[in-house]
Amino acid sequence: PCVHETRTRQPTTMKMSLLLLLVGTAAVTTFAQSSAQGTSHDGTRPRRAEPDHPYLQPVPHRFAFPASATASPFPRVAISGVVQVMAVAAVFGRRDRSLSLPPLQALIVTSRAEIFLATNRIAFPSTPQDDALEIEALTDGPQGSGVAPISAAAAVFGGMQAGTATVVLVSSDTVGWYDCLYQGNSTHAPHCRLAASARSVPVNGPASWGQPGPNAGDHVTVHAVSVDASDVAANVCWLASSRGLWLTPRRGSDAVFANVTALPTSAVAVCSQPPAALTKGQTETHARQQPQLPPHLHQHPNSHHGYQQHHQNQTRHQAAAVGPVVVAGTTVAVFKGFRGGQGPWQHQLVGGLIDDAVTSVAVDCGSAAAGSSVFVGNQWSLSAWQANGTVQRYSGQQGLPTGNITALVAPQHNSDGNNQLWIGTTNGLVLKHPETGWRYFSSDRWLCGKVVRGVSASDGRAVWVLTDEGLNVIALHTDFTLKNKADIMQGLVVPRHDRFGFVAKAALQQYGDPASYQRVDGDNDGSWTSYYMASQIFRWRVTKSPEARQLAWRHFRALEFLHNVTGLAGFIARTVVKCGQTHQPGDKPHGWHNSSTCYSGIDDLAPCCWTWKGDTSTDETDGHLYGLIVAYEHLAQTDAERARVARLVCNLVAYIVDSGYVYIDVTGQRTTWGYWSPELLNGIPGKPNERGLNSLEMVAYLSVAIKVCEDDGGGGGGSSNNNSEEARAASGASSNLTVSRRQPHNTTFSDALAWLVRQHGYGLNLINARLTSPQGIAFFDYKNAHVTMYALAAAAPWTLNASSAAQHPLSPGELEELRANFLASVQNYWETPSLGAAAEHATLFNTVRHVILPEHQGLADPFWQLRRWPLELICWPVSNSQRLDVTLRKDWLQCCNQSLSVNPIPPDESPDDHPDDNSPFAIDGGTGRSESAPTTFLESYWMARFHGMLDGVK
Repeated sequence: PCVHETRTRQPTTMKMSLLLLLVGTAAVTTFAQSSAQGTSHDGTRPRRAEPDHPYLQPVPHRFAFPASATASPFPRVAISGVVQVMAVAAVFGRRDRSLSLPPLQALIVTSRAEIFLATNRIAFPSTPQDDALEIEALTDGPQGSGVAPISAAAAVFGGMQAGTATVVLVSSDTVGWYDCLYQGNSTHAPHCRLAASARSVPVNGPASWGQPGPNAGDHVTVHAVSVDASDVAANVCWLASSRGLWLTPRRGSDAVFANVTALPTSAVAVCSQPPAALTKGQTETHARQQPQLPPHLHQHPNSHHGYQQHHQNQTRHQAAAVGPVVVAGTTVAVFKGFRGGQGPWQHQLVGGLIDDAVTSVAVDCGSAAAGSSVFVGNQWSLSAWQANGTVQRYSGQQGLPTGNITALVAPQHNSDGNNQLWIGTTNGLVLKHPETGWRYFSSDRWLCGKVVRGVSASDGRAVWVLTDEGLNVIALHTDFTLKNKADIMQGLVVPRHDRFGFVAKAALQQYGDPASYQRVDGDNDGSWTSYYMASQIFRWRVTKSPEARQLAWRHFRALEFLHNVTGLAGFIARTVVKCGQTHQPGDKPHGWHNSSTCYSGIDDLAPCCWTWKGDTSTDETDGHLYGLIVAYEHLAQTDAERARVARLVCNLVAYIVDSGYVYIDVTGQRTTWGYWSPELLNGIPGKPNERGLNSLEMVAYLSVAIKVCEDDGGGGGGSSNNNSEEARAASGASSNLTVSRRQPHNTTFSDALAWLVRQHGYGLNLINARLTSPQGIAFFDYKNAHVTMYALAAAAPWTLNASSAAQHPLSPGELEELRANFLASVQNYWETPSLGAAAEHATLFNTVRHVILPEHQGLADPFWQLRRWPLELICWPVSNSQRLDVTLRKDWLQCCNQSLSVNPIPPDESPDDHPDDNSPFAIDGGTGRSESAPTTFLESYWMARFHGMLDGVK
């Protein structure tokens, strides 16, 4: 199961709440102004209304190799022995607002010197099983008999004709050049052939390279190759080998020693775009600033100067210019020089500005004015060697999630927006984006496989990632909007998450396979269904969609059945299953119970038989009261509809008060977590973990009941198992609710509220609804608190403007004090620094705060959480404990043996399936055996839209 798979607490578990941001004083407004009109406290459009502007939405497409684990849920790619993936740089057209993408293509090289064209025709939105990778062979099988395994490959695209590429394959025997046509035309089909004008350069053997340096006579192994594309007609490839750095042109003599180092060279990269031309004075200054080369740099007669003379006729006009940059990495230093010998070689030593032996390098050509930057990867960090000579180190404190860097792709700054730095590691893929910062793509959520062996990105549309398990494409939708995501999420509910109208997560019988879903019951089906119903009510109010209103009433019926199935007016079932169906274990002594109550719209024929679960907690009553006040205010349009909603509210609250502010199960026993009584909350030892939040809940419950059952006269007590529409309407037709209470003076909900506030200090208790002790914190209580605050603000205008209270049992002074305490409670969720970051990015909490304290807008981007919400809701196994940028909370480890991060984990990197309901600090978890419902996203999005926080939609 995911982290906090169930919200049912164990008796030893303490409670908690989630923090938000900074606030101040409260504005005088009304809830009706903020909700119905979508305006701020001064009657204008909300000052923090943010446009639903496009953003970057990555979408994974994963393909497993035939030899990968049989449990992989991803489609297979019918090639094996892949050693390199090279993305095609051609652009096949611009995508539009329909989110369509042109086919994403890449050239793939296998260890047998085969070259394939891979085409991923995006199926979007899709499940892992919807993806398809088309593979087309561009060579006729292995190239020649007895070809040694390919150890490195590189490519350069374009040239005189679009859809062409030059590919270099390096084995232990030869360096071979291939001309490829990957985009066929009317006269030629796609193919790759050994270049007729190129000479295969031997690597080992009688005609092999010279023997510079201490490795003379050793067998040569080429670790990496990079192609200089600045002159397509005369390509040059640079070879990082066990004998140092070499280069060989497409035409001409054997490989020549680069005269840089003969030490084993692990990585090489070439910047194919010349940087800015330097003046003569700048060149001289540049040369004077270079340090002396270390002793291990060896001169060799077969050096790169011969190559310089070979191309002097092409470079004479650039006498003062520095040509394309070449970078090579070794175990002791990283070197930077220029093609054709223009300018001296520079170096940075390992152990000084570079942490460890170089494992990967890349060159950011930059703009003509900025010059080139070099990126150097190693085991511990990433270093950026800037054009001005400074070196910036990136590790965990700077945001790098993981080390052991295996591949780098530098920004290209082209017209297609490819200005991202991609970092492959042994534990996933990292993106350093100039606008959105660091992103971490790991686990099966993003990649098939863990160890990245190659990365290629060309035009900002996608990145191709080769791992130990398969081939992956992460499509980059840069014109995505939250409305696009909401539409996709809406389509996920049916059929996998709608069980008799109850919306909850689905179990997956096969790892990571949504097609193997099984609808199952959960402990909190009622509250989650209430949240989903609220999302559809907000959606209907914003869009006027008849479908949204129909869905809202469908899920209201599910909630209504949980009230009716128990046969006890006011007592709600947690969930139900059909008699004889498998269900989750029960909590003794309460457990499961049978009922013959019929479910309108589900039970067509009698007899009816359901099994329902009791031991209902405050999580459920919170969710129900919140959803019911939203339905009463914004869904019900006729007297009959309002009476239907009111019956549930009035029975529920009356039952709690009649029972002495505890929740009594049908067994006659109090439920484990159902208590709001002064004896339990204020007693010693009492219930310190629930004292503040449960006092807030009771004030909210009574306030909702005062509005619905007394002020509006919409409800009546008593139970009704007759599920006809007429009977349900009639059951709420009586006027003000007056029932007997345990205390003789509590004859109305208003009197009950006054009694709790005056005699038992509930107004003071609720100030500290948010706990601070790690032993008492349960993160799902943050959600409980905010939906309760929302319900209270919706039902009681005095929470926003004390002068708006007409007839109230509390005096104006008492009411003002209660209001101040309530606003202080809201502020407390945002101002406590120890856990404040948890709520900064929670959209629903931002919206609730916006409604109650509209002038305290908080975070600059309250929709960050929704943008980072993954499109795929499978609860994949995720491990963040090894991350360099994750710091654990030592107090939690010491007190509670819980591994929680100091800062929240982004939703698309988190193991938690409900980031604002459970712990946003959880670092590890998930099994791949369940899929969350999109409830929280939809509720957060449509509530924000309803309250004018997106696009000013009212």
